Amino acid sequence: MTSASLLIVLFVGTMVGAVTGLVVGGSFGADYLAILAGFLGALVAAIVRNLIIAQGVGIGPDDSRTPVLVVVFALVASLAASLGAKEVPTSVRSPRLWESGPWPVCSPRSYCRC
Repeated sequence: MTSASLLIVLFVGTMVGAVTGLVVGGSFGADYLAILAGFLGALVAAIVRNLIIAQGVGIGPDDSRTPVLVVVFALVASLAASLGAKEVPTSVRSPRLWESGPWPVCSPRSYCRC
């Protein structure tokens, strides 16, 4: 049951974040779009997970629901994760980030001083 929950949250969160990015893409800056997509993805994934898992519960008490505190923590974590995910492609494309590091900078036209 745990694997099903994780797959539901992963799939739904990814789809909602992607659709949010496609729909709202040009209206906001990259930071705000990342926050909105991550927040909506985490929120909708938690709701869908609770609805689907609650339907699969058989006889006995229904203790399969996600505690509210866990959903709140997931929403807060989605803010940090979505901004971090936005920064990764930005920093990889920025040559200034790599030039300021402690490692030698080698270019095709110069010799590397290692």
